[in-house]
Amino acid sequence: MKERILLLLIALSALLSGCSAGLADGPTTPAPNETTTQQVTNQTTVEFLAVDSNLGRAEEPIELVIRNTGNESETVDLRIERDDTLVFRRTFELGSGARVNGTIDYEDSYTITFQQGEETEVIEVTPIWFDCNDTTTTVTVSGSSIDSETMSTLMACPRTPIEDLRDYLRELVT
Repeated sequence: MKERILLLLIALSALLSGCSAGLADGPTTPAPNETTTQQVTNQTTVEFLAVDSNLGRAEEPIELVIRNTGNESETVDLRIERDDTLVFRRTFELGSGARVNGTIDYEDSYTITFQQGEETEVIEVTPIWFDCNDTTTTVTVSGSSIDSETMSTLMACPRTPIEDLRDYLRELVT
């Protein structure tokens, strides 16, 4: 009986030590300049710019959607830059009908580049996009074409005149 308990404790300890080793390290996030490819067959959610916690969290994040409306798999390279520094890069292999959803949670200016083969779509994001309205940019790929559309709600945000002036001046400078 004592041998069974001892054997059970050894087996349990081996199982737990194997499980906790992976948890202590946490998920690995590739460096922005590394190229990684993620295959998407249906729908997936990606956390963009998780490393930007030194920036202030936006009141309302910007949502990015990449979708393939074609009948064939398509490869899309996504690059996000801030102050001419690459902060996120990933290549998505999108199956037919697949989509990627993600958000940019930190308020700043960004250049977002989507590339599919020879086609490129560039979107410039400014801090004023991070207001109380919902803003979604959808990039659609199909065959050899890539198109983008940005939609935002038109709700009047409760802001002070000083905040409006600050944002207006910030837009003039950039």
